[in-house]
Amino acid sequence: MADHRAVVADDQALMRGALVHFLEAGGEFEVVAEATDGDEAVEAVLAHRPDVVLMDLHMPRLSGVAATARVLEQWPAARVLAVTTFAATGAVVPMLRAGAAGYVLKDATPEQLVASARAVVEGRGSLDEQVVAAVVDEVRSGRSRPPELAAEAARVRTALSDGEARVLELLAEGLGKAQIARELDLSEATVKARLGRLMTKMGVLSRVQAVVRGCELGLVRPRLR
Repeated sequence: MADHRAVVADDQALMRGALVHFLEAGGEFEVVAEATDGDEAVEAVLAHRPDVVLMDLHMPRLSGVAATARVLEQWPAARVLAVTTFAATGAVVPMLRAGAAGYVLKDATPEQLVASARAVVEGRGSLDEQVVAAVVDEVRSGRSRPPELAAEAARVRTALSDGEARVLELLAEGLGKAQIARELDLSEATVKARLGRLMTKMGVLSRVQAVVRGCELGLVRPRLR
């Protein structure tokens, strides 16, 4: 019996079949439903409540961004892994802002795909390095920046403790929970608690969203070590 249940949403039958095959090949995941458009994806997720949703960005009737937002409005616990052909600079941040917990490219290896899905299930989030570069480009250029962020930036900066702000900085450097714990000489439980508090204060649902929001507010600059 598989450890995790998944829904795969992609309008291209060949790609959808490949995603299902790669995801199930190792026995860790079972695909309980497939969807060919955004509306079907929302229905499938709410009907099956899977551990992870692989969501294509560009689908008919309802885009991956809109479908992700709608799913999370009705089921905030959903974990969405965005899957697309390339790190389109105009789509990365909107998808992550909609609530996606990770983003993987379709040219990833089967091992990378499964690892990304596993990371999302475990609450760690997952971003391909090309996606990180696109996030940095979008945020720094201001293309994705909503208006009137100064007041929000000041509010969040004041709300975060020094310890929480440091955890956010390390998240933006690409460190996971265990790595942050080692870096700060803290227990993983303490780091987890700080992560929870900073996400609540920032109004986000995942670590990935926290980094994106932190970039938008000018609190951090993402980079990979």
